Amino acid sequence: MTARLSPSQAKHIKGTGKTAAFVPLTEKQIHEATIDAWRQHGVPGTVVATIPNMRAWGQAGLTKGLPDLLVISEGKARFIELKRLGGTVSPEQAMFKHMCEAQGIACEITYGRDEPIRLLKAWGALRGRVECVGKGGL
Repeated sequence: MTARLSPSQAKHIKGTGKTAAFVPLTEKQIHEATIDAWRQHGVPGTVVATIPNMRAWGQAGLTKGLPDLLVISEGKARFIELKRLGGTVSPEQAMFKHMCEAQGIACEITYGRDEPIRLLKAWGALRGRVECVGKGGL
C-alpha cells in the first residue's frame, strides 16, 4: 500500500518536476503487482515470466540490461522493463531496448504499477477489467 504524506513530507519524484503526496511503490512491489494481475486475469495460452537477472555482475549466463519480464502473447515474444516512478534507465537497459527494436522485437520501459498492466492488456495477455491488484498505489 502507499502511505499518504503531509505536504511537508511530500517527496519530489526525480525527473518529473512533480511532488507526490505518497510514497511510490518500489520496483519489487510493481513487479509483484504486475505478476499478480496476470495470474488473476491472464489470457489462457499467454506467459508473463520474470527474467531472474537482478544484479548481473559477471555471473555466468547473466547479462546486464536484460528487462524484468518476458511476455508471450498473440504469437510474439516481448519484453517489459519495470521502473518505479522517477526511476532511471541504465545504459545497458537502453542498449538492450535499442537492440530489440532493431530486430523488430517490442521492449517497453514502464513506470509505476499501472503502465505495465495497461501494456499487458494492449498486448493481449490480460483480459477484463483489472483494478488495483497487488499492493496498491502507483
